[in-house]
Amino acid sequence: MRSFAAFFAALVLSLAPYSAVQAQPPKPAHASGVVKSVNVAQGTVSIAHGPVASLNWPPMTMTFVAREKKMLENLQPGTKVEFEFVQEGSRYTITSLKR
Repeated sequence: MRSFAAFFAALVLSLAPYSAVQAQPPKPAHASGVVKSVNVAQGTVSIAHGPVASLNWPPMTMTFVAREKKMLENLQPGTKVEFEFVQEGSRYTITSLKR
C-alpha cells in the first residue's frame, strides 16, 4: 500500500506542469465582418466574417455569444464590425467588438 501511495504522489506531481499550461486563458482570434442578425435577449450575434488566419478558417457566417450583452445594444444587421473572440467549450465568445 505504501508503494502505491508513493506511485500516486509521483504521478500527480509529474502531471502538475500540464495543468499549469492548460490553465492559461485562450488567446483571442481577430476577425472582421458584417452583422447578419442580433438577439440581445439571448446575447448572440450572427456575423458573416472574413478569413481568420490564426485559426486557418475560411470566410463563413457564424453565431457568436457576446461576453457582455451590452456589446449588442443598438447593433443592427448590415453593420460592419471588427471583433475578437475565444473558444469556450463548444461556443465562440466575443470579447471585444468595434463598429
